[in-house]
Amino acid sequence: MSPTQGGSTTDVIEITVHSVMDGVKDAKVSVPTNANVFELKRYICLATEVAPERQLLLYKDKELR
Repeated sequence: MSPTQGGSTTDVIEITVHSVMDGVKDAKVSVPTNANVFELKRYICLATEVAPERQLLLYKDKELR
């Protein structure tokens, strides 16, 4: 996946999301490297159907805000 904006290429990174919620499977999500936390949550929502406001994202034991 290589999305473009205005003719320029945006770098993309693949992130593996591990969920602790019952019934939610782990997912791999491709997001632009310049995405902010809310945008990341929207991509995760598309892959997991968990609303952004219900997500708590941790990276190296710290919450992403």
